[in-house]
Amino acid sequence: MPQTIDARLLRDWAARILMGCGMCDNDADLAADVLVRTDLRGYGTHGLVRLGAYCERLRDGSFNARAAMRHTVVPGGIVLDADGAMGQLAATRAIELGLDALNDVASVLVSVRECGHLGALGVYALQAAEAGAICMLGQRTPPMLSMPGFARPAIGHNPIAFGCPVPDSDPLIVDIACSV
Repeated sequence: MPQTIDARLLRDWAARILMGCGMCDNDADLAADVLVRTDLRGYGTHGLVRLGAYCERLRDGSFNARAAMRHTVVPGGIVLDADGAMGQLAATRAIELGLDALNDVASVLVSVRECGHLGALGVYALQAAEAGAICMLGQRTPPMLSMPGFARPAIGHNPIAFGCPVPDSDPLIVDIACSV
């Protein structure tokens, strides 16, 4: 019989594991929040199931456990250098920067570089939609899938997500990948 576990307990557990991999308390809490929310949204392939792989990347230096993210405002947008941060931290910061910029402009493009795996993009589109913004996200991924007749992988998953608020209802969220 399936067992139900309180989401707060899972979040605290995941945060402690991330702290054990060198992350500071605030970053570990935020990443754990995103991972648990991802599972609660039904993205079972991109939530806590990834925790082990993320911990390996934190330990081997593929992800920067103490990333010092910096951003630059450029004409038409913002460039966020995530300094190798976990994607959950970088994407959340990108959404925050975009929402802040929308106080002064009608639209903004936020480009993120030097970050780890983002996970399910729909969770970040939801963050923006809950704050009242329309949001589109995309991520370039390396080729991982072959097509018939190809000698090597030629297609990446290249996820795309969209979110917008809906009056008197939950936000509309679309989260897809460009692969099968």
